[in-house]
Amino acid sequence: MHRVAHDQNVTITIIPGQYGPEFDRRQLHVPVGATTIWVNKTETAQVILPDREGTRRTMRLAPAGQEGDVWMMQMRSSQRPSQMGGTFRWRLESNETAHITIVTGGESVQARA
Repeated sequence: MHRVAHDQNVTITIIPGQYGPEFDRRQLHVPVGATTIWVNKTETAQVILPDREGTRRTMRLAPAGQEGDVWMMQMRSSQRPSQMGGTFRWRLESNETAHITIVTGGESVQARA
């Protein structure tokens, strides 16, 4: 299990997969306030969509090597301010089977492939 401090960044990479673009991991555990860096390593632009209606943020990343191929986002708690953590699910518009789940909360960052 990989642990890093609360103030460090966590990179999520979109890579070419056997059946189309995919995330380099399926699940990620990060503390509230950690910064995620989303990087597109594919040759085509990618749109990352929330799997939850309450999440409105959509990310658009340019093809690898072009301006806009990186997106940074600070992870917060759920939509309810009283909760100290939350679960966020994202998917790729270009590949409906490519999903990532990010769980926020706790003191350390843990990445699971």
